[in-house]
Amino acid sequence: REEIEQAMRMLARLHERVFERWGGLYDEAPKSRAQYVLQYLRGDILYYLRKIERVFQLEWTQPELNAIWKNFESLAVEIFHGHPLPFRLIHGDVSPRNFAVGKDSRIHMLDFLTVRADLAGWEIVKACIALTRDCPRHCRPAWEIYFDAAGEARWREFLGEAKLAFARFALRELAHQRVRPAQAQAASIPTKRELMDW
Repeated sequence: REEIEQAMRMLARLHERVFERWGGLYDEAPKSRAQYVLQYLRGDILYYLRKIERVFQLEWTQPELNAIWKNFESLAVEIFHGHPLPFRLIHGDVSPRNFAVGKDSRIHMLDFLTVRADLAGWEIVKACIALTRDCPRHCRPAWEIYFDAAGEARWREFLGEAKLAFARFALRELAHQRVRPAQAQAASIPTKRELMDW
């Protein structure tokens, strides 16, 4: 549990850095919020939908892909409408393998190849789940540790992004077969309808 606490505090510190535009730190031309939605987010969602096709042996029609994308797009537009949330410095690949205990007994973050300015909500969700997968009872404390370190303002910011953050994370977990629709039979492959309803 001490290692999880150190990792979540470290992630909260990483997320302190704020950017007006998104993208890799070394990009020559940082990109706008509209480009974020239409290029990065759309590509990310379609990547996982294609992965779900292979995993569950199905084929999305273009209207189905469009309908799923429209749901994600509306969540993103809701986030950026009015008072837009900031992009934050994120690691991009938070997992147990990217944290190591040093000789000083402290946790160190590794592998910064995917660091970029992005919405941080989905990375917070991913960190809580990934770092506590082997011991789920530590998930809630990990969550509390992150927001104790990050503060009340960051919690309110997360609430503004929560629907998109959880939807992105759920799609990713489905693509990696870590979750499945509740109505799907445990021993069978979920149907396309079950996946669409989910």
